[in-house]
Amino acid sequence: PSPVTYRHLTKGLISVGRIDEAVDLLREMLNKGHGADSLVYNNMISGFLELGNLDKANELFDELKERCLVYDGVVNSTYMEWFFKQGRDKEAMESYKSLMDRQFRMTPATCNVLLEVLLKHGKEKEAWELFDQMLDNHTPPNFQAVNSDTFNVMVNQCFKLGKIDEAVATFRKVGTKPNSKPFMMDVAGYRNIISRYCENGMLSEAETLFQELCSKSLSPDVPTHTTLIDAYLKADNIDEALRIFNKMVDAGLRVVATFGNRVFD
Repeated sequence: PSPVTYRHLTKGLISVGRIDEAVDLLREMLNKGHGADSLVYNNMISGFLELGNLDKANELFDELKERCLVYDGVVNSTYMEWFFKQGRDKEAMESYKSLMDRQFRMTPATCNVLLEVLLKHGKEKEAWELFDQMLDNHTPPNFQAVNSDTFNVMVNQCFKLGKIDEAVATFRKVGTKPNSKPFMMDVAGYRNIISRYCENGMLSEAETLFQELCSKSLSPDVPTHTTLIDAYLKADNIDEALRIFNKMVDAGLRVVATFGNRVFD
């Protein structure tokens, strides 16, 4: 079995309360000569933390650190979440600091989880510092440090706090290091900010970004069109809704019959 199989199996066993069997699987994985997979260890550590067994979790974490010079920082986010839930903020942030001190080059998937945990627990300053650091480290094709999910997490935070002006600045933010490069925003990133503007009734801002998206070599997908159409219908602006609807048809995107009916009703 591959590490991915072990990830699924350990997670499944833990979810039905069979953590001892999951430990056996971990041992089997290592005995068969597979490398120590951070995400399998993360499942185990999470399982023991949920049972309140911090000692056993720490034992596994120490073992992972011995076996892997560079492990996945997602493990620290698991500890952070658990400590925060216990009201042990100081220990949560110590876990975060110990990870940052190692100066790993972390993928967006890992850092995005860390951003979400920090923001969820009110560590706004640290989240923005991490975001800036990720932007600085973004040096494609050598290293991809951010993805559109990274921007979506931070843009959504701006909207959540009512800092709407900051949202578009965040959407366009670039690293400050000499070799860092701007992220080439994809459809998912545009769709997210367009949706947030629509939710806030800011249709001219949504439209500006929609036009910008259309002007790039990117094609807006069905949900981007339907979000805008719905917002125009809600504002009783039928002409604009039809304009976007026709754009969608012209682009050869599949129009779901029920949605088409909604526009023409």
